[in-house]
Amino acid sequence: MRHVRKGYAGALRADDGTGLVISRPDLQPDLTPVVERGVVPVSYLNSYVADDEQPCAFCAKRTPHKRGYTVSLADGRIALCGHCCADRFFGKEKAAALSSDYLQRHRLAMLRQAVANLQAAIPTLLDLLTPALVQFEKAALCAVKMISHETSRFSLRHRDIPGITALLSGGAPARIAYGRERLAAWMEIDAQAVTGKDLVAVMREAAKVDAQLEIGLRFLSHAANLFDPDNFSQVNVFCRCQSGAVDVFSMSRDLDGQLTLHRHPRRHPEPWMPDPKPEAHRIGLVPDIPEWLGLIAYSPAIADELQQLADERAIARKEKARRRK
Repeated sequence: MRHVRKGYAGALRADDGTGLVISRPDLQPDLTPVVERGVVPVSYLNSYVADDEQPCAFCAKRTPHKRGYTVSLADGRIALCGHCCADRFFGKEKAAALSSDYLQRHRLAMLRQAVANLQAAIPTLLDLLTPALVQFEKAALCAVKMISHETSRFSLRHRDIPGITALLSGGAPARIAYGRERLAAWMEIDAQAVTGKDLVAVMREAAKVDAQLEIGLRFLSHAANLFDPDNFSQVNVFCRCQSGAVDVFSMSRDLDGQLTLHRHPRRHPEPWMPDPKPEAHRIGLVPDIPEWLGLIAYSPAIADELQQLADERAIARKEKARRRK
């Protein structure tokens, strides 16, 4: 859907969602063609990269240009000014101040738009990250932790068993549950009311959650493969071959498809002590595990914002490294 800022109907060919960047400045209503010498604007309303050359209202020769600003004057008039003309007619300090104010407003508008786009995608994401995935993640992490604790001293993780890499996640956090929690929290944010600093924090957290969800779904996929009874039989054989040095695990599936992990503890080292009792850890049904395409796939408009934040962090790291030297 094309959105046009009120008062600038038809001025936009390609809208960035903020109304602060346009491509047809000449279509704006009530433009002042010529501005008296010495008049300085109070603000930049928008910037433009025009398809056709536009005459500068501040130049005596009406210098044609394609890049510039729509400026607001103290008496309410608006006019076009080429980006090179601002320093000459407004003074470098005034032009820099006007440009800085405009860039801050545009940055804030872009952040608000990015958060709004993210919020629009959240219902789809919550439908994708179902409660069944959260339940399976909780059961799978518990099962993997049990197995990893018993077999960490041996080479089971290096065996060629489908899904065996799931054991590397022993003790990992519940990433899907955390992702759903954060997505639900972001839905409550009023992007028009919070500060730019808070919006930046949301976008940075979104980048982290994006990575965590990708890792979390990859873990579920590996765990689903590992828990397949045919694959898990190899784990059972491995445990039995350790001559009682580790607990023995087996996996069963009932008629409803419910998976259960059985733990058969090794004998107590002291012969007079009773042997531990077997345990059964219910895993349940393996849900459909979607492929994670990333937040950008579901909300493409946040791509630039996430990339800009990544670039800013990279620059900060380089500067920090330079100072250490």
